[in-house]
Amino acid sequence: MYSLLFLVLTLNLFAINWTNPSVEDFEQLQSNLKNSQEKYLDCLATKKSGAGFWPPRRDNYKNFTFVRDGQYDKDVNIMSFGDNPKKVAVCSYWSFNWRRKGKGLDYFLAQRIRQLKAVHYDGDFIYQVGGFPNISAGDLKLYDVPYSFKLAMIRKIKSLGYKKVLWLDGIINARRNFDKYWDQLETTPALLMTSPWKMKDFCHEHVKYYTNLTEKELNEVILYDSGIMGLNLEDPRIIKSLSDWYDFALIKHPFFSSFPEQLPLCIALFRNKVPIKGRVWRNFFKFNYRTIK
Repeated sequence: MYSLLFLVLTLNLFAINWTNPSVEDFEQLQSNLKNSQEKYLDCLATKKSGAGFWPPRRDNYKNFTFVRDGQYDKDVNIMSFGDNPKKVAVCSYWSFNWRRKGKGLDYFLAQRIRQLKAVHYDGDFIYQVGGFPNISAGDLKLYDVPYSFKLAMIRKIKSLGYKKVLWLDGIINARRNFDKYWDQLETTPALLMTSPWKMKDFCHEHVKYYTNLTEKELNEVILYDSGIMGLNLEDPRIIKSLSDWYDFALIKHPFFSSFPEQLPLCIALFRNKVPIKGRVWRNFFKFNYRTIK
């Protein structure tokens, strides 16, 4: 009896507060990722079927950092640019271990703000550094689902009442004003990046199993990248796709592949017959591949 009571007290002592986590909670989650024994973990590192491995994605997962020096954003930050009559939002999330080309997140965050001003963006920029998006709705339970922070951030944006959202990876640069980008979401509710790869070359058996993906679907689903992702949050097909994407995240296993969040997202969009344009982004954005000095 006393052993059982001790066990209950111990479990409560180390239980995570999922909707109001402490620094210690986040440190425990970081430790969980560092020591993850997820059976599909190595699938994150698979570069291409039969073509070796690309470890950084797996390593980034294990080293994901929610809190640094006791600091993290407890909720999203909202920066307004103009009056935002279209009720639109550009959004991004950075973990503390995010780094590209020798520069940390501070550099890219400042660059994003400068560029939005330079192209006369009329809307809100919503971002978060550390912590996890949409914690109040319980999305922190997706902490060990690779790249699910994109889904959680979009769910947060939707809950705030925005009509359209544009997710931008940290390394994306704005080329020119993108008011017309929002207009295109009226007729085509999803604007993504066309991938040069084929779904069937990267879809592991466990992904097919946990998403109930048939061989016919496997050959029909088009693979898109999600580094630039525009969604019309008022379109019922997008709303249902987000719900299906979230259901896949709750299962967790469908997100362990070379393209963690993309495969389940593309399956959801395909099944809900969402019209998608994959090359529009080239008119408005570009990847920052140039050397940073």
